[in-house]
Amino acid sequence: MSAPNRYLIQDVSLYYYSSASLIQFTWEKQHKLDSRVVAVVNPDLENPTLNLRYAEREARDVARLFPQAVSCRYRS
Repeated sequence: MSAPNRYLIQDVSLYYYSSASLIQFTWEKQHKLDSRVVAVVNPDLENPTLNLRYAEREARDVARLFPQAVSCRYRS
């Protein structure tokens, strides 16, 4: 847990991938670290046409690479 009055980015490295397939380009660096992963997928925008077709499957694939990964899906 971050200290009060601090942003998460001040305490941890954050990476954003628009696709799980991009992880391969930073895998070696990440694999050497004690990494934890949180995958945030498909926020509920109350319009199914805005869903990212393969986002949830990619989050499951990421979880296989990082056993401690956590997947989150925001629902309003």
